[in-house]
Amino acid sequence: MPEPMAICIEDLEPVSGSPRFVRCVAMAGGLPGLRMSFDGSLSWMTEQAAACELWVSGDERLILLRPQDAPPVRVTRAGRSIDAPMSKPVVLVHGDEITIGARSFRVHIHGKAPSVHAPSPLVEPTWGVAAKVAAVVAMGAAVVGCKPVEVRDNPPKVTALPEPAEGNDAASGAPPDAPVATLPEAAPSGPIEVREAPPIVVPIASTPPKPPPSAKPAK
Repeated sequence: MPEPMAICIEDLEPVSGSPRFVRCVAMAGGLPGLRMSFDGSLSWMTEQAAACELWVSGDERLILLRPQDAPPVRVTRAGRSIDAPMSKPVVLVHGDEITIGARSFRVHIHGKAPSVHAPSPLVEPTWGVAAKVAAVVAMGAAVVGCKPVEVRDNPPKVTALPEPAEGNDAASGAPPDAPVATLPEAAPSGPIEVREAPPIVVPIASTPPKPPPSAKPAK
């Protein structure tokens, strides 16, 4: 089953008093989790209408889903853009930008989440904004080139996660303020591509196959 994914949402033009970076967790698909509202604000574990949803697919990719009748949502990668079709999952990679109306955001992917928690502002350290931006960018690998923007018709089905214990991660027991795990992101390349079908997730066998019987030596 896919693990929750730690991400940061960067507001590219934050208004006065609002955070530039918000720490978030994307949950497995099919669960009410992280959503972006029509004004770009974030909601958590609610069924309220949203411009798009962010969740993790069965093959552990970050997915953007624009619900039916939602306003236009654009995904931009290295200067190339695609309008997210309604009800078709779009696969995001580290550094992708999301535009809703007049507001634009950048997605930073940090890998497996050490805890499951609601969106929370990334507190600006005392060493200043420039250093904070550098630290967040360093959490994921730099984006080089342009990986295809993948749009799926039918994402892999996933099993719902168990309810997390109060104040803890359901899997690790880590507190909500545990540090974000960091995993490198593969360097993207190639043109924007719309994909009709997702990859097949093959379950791992519980026991390894038996080796074939050895051949008898020739007489």
